[in-house]
Amino acid sequence: MNQCQISDLLDESDTDSNSSLSSFDDTDDDPNWENDDIDNQGENYRSEDENEVTSEWIDNFEQPNMNSNIVFNPNNDDVGINPEIIETMVSLSPFDFFSLFFDDEVINLLVVETNKYAQDKLNKQENSRSARIKKWTNIDKEELKCFFGICDIPKYMSRNRFELILSVLHVSDNSKAPPNNRLYKIQPLVDILVNKYNNALIPEKKLYKIYAGKEAAPGQLVSYKVVMELMQPYLDSGRCLYADNWYTSIDLAEKLLDRQTHLVGTLRSNRKRNPKEVIAKKLVRGGKNHQMDSYHSCLRKSLKWYRKIMFDIICNTSMINALSLYTGVTGNRMKRVEFREAVIQGLLRNKTTTHVLTQKINEHLLEKTSTTGRCKRCYEIISKEKGTNVARNKTKRVKTMCTTCGNHFCAECFFVNHKVRFN
Repeated sequence: MNQCQISDLLDESDTDSNSSLSSFDDTDDDPNWENDDIDNQGENYRSEDENEVTSEWIDNFEQPNMNSNIVFNPNNDDVGINPEIIETMVSLSPFDFFSLFFDDEVINLLVVETNKYAQDKLNKQENSRSARIKKWTNIDKEELKCFFGICDIPKYMSRNRFELILSVLHVSDNSKAPPNNRLYKIQPLVDILVNKYNNALIPEKKLYKIYAGKEAAPGQLVSYKVVMELMQPYLDSGRCLYADNWYTSIDLAEKLLDRQTHLVGTLRSNRKRNPKEVIAKKLVRGGKNHQMDSYHSCLRKSLKWYRKIMFDIICNTSMINALSLYTGVTGNRMKRVEFREAVIQGLLRNKTTTHVLTQKINEHLLEKTSTTGRCKRCYEIISKEKGTNVARNKTKRVKTMCTTCGNHFCAECFFVNHKVRFN
C-alpha cells in the first residue's frame, strides 16, 4: 500500500470520521482506487506541496561540499539487529520471528477491541431479525490466530464465521476516539508495532508515519513534516535516507544535510530548483521493496480503509520484517511464499478441526422415523439414468432421515452426502 492509496482512503473516510461514533458504519463501500500513480493526481493534489510548482530550476548546480563532514554513527550507538535476538533465536522457526511482532500484546488488542465492537453492533436496535451479527460469539486468541493464518477455510473455520469476524475486526475503542486524530481506528496497532520494529532492528526497514491529510503546520510542507518526524531519532548520525518522489526535493536534501543525513531518491521533473542536468537524465524505475510487499498480498478492495491498513501492517510489513530478521540471524534464505507458509502453519499449529466437524455432526444426524420415504440420493441417481417413472418404482424406501435436511436417506447415501457418522 503506497502513500497515495492511504491518502485516498483517508480522504474518502472524512465523512465517516466526522459523523457520530455511535453509528458504527460498517458497510463495505470502497474508495476509488483507479488513480494509483501519484504522478497523476492532478492540480488539487499538487497544490498542497509548494515543491510542486514548476518552471524553476538551477542552471549551474553545485553540490555543497558537506559530505566530508558527515560521520556515520559518531556516538557509536547500537545499530542493526538487536544482539539479544541474534543470541537467542538463531535456531528458531519463521513463525517465532513473526511472533516478535504478532505477539500476545497485538493479539490481545485485536481480541478485546473486536469483541467490544461486535457487542456494540449487537446491541444496536435497528439490527434485523436475520442480521449476521446476531450469530456472534466472542473470539479468543486461538481463533484469531486461525483467522489470520487460514489457507483452507472449510478445514479450520466456516465461511460464515470467517466473514463475521472480518466484519467486526477492530483495534480501537470508538467511544474513546480523540477529535483530532483521523487515524484513531488503527493508531493503537501502529504504535505497538512501530515500537516492536524499533526494538528488533535499529533503524528498522520501514518507518511508519501514515499520511492523514493536510496536517502540517502553517508554512510547513507536509512532505517535509513527515520525513523529519520519522527521522527525528536518527538525525545527526550520518545515516542515509531513501525516499520516493513524493518526498524528494532539493530543499529537503539541504535540510537533511544540515542534520548530517544524506537523502537518496528520484526527483519529479516539476519540482522547484531542479538542476537541468537532473531533469534531462533518463532514469530507470526501481521499486524492489514495494514489490516485496505486493507479492501474495491479502488486501482486497472490499475491505474498509482502516482494515486495509491493519492487514497491510500485520500481513505485509510485519511479514517482510520478520523474513529480513530470519535471514540475518539464521543465515537461511527462504522464498517469501515459503516463509509465509511456515508462518501460517505456526498460526494454525494449535488449532484443531474438531469443533467444526462436531458442529456439522450435531447439525446433520441420521435418525429413525415412523414414516417411510424414498432415499433422496438413490432417487436422483436412478432418475438421471432411467427417468422419473422408473425411479419412483425402483428407489428403495427407508425409515431413516436427516433431521436437518428433512430428507430420507439410506445409511450409505447419508455418509456420502454428509460425511458424518451414523447416530
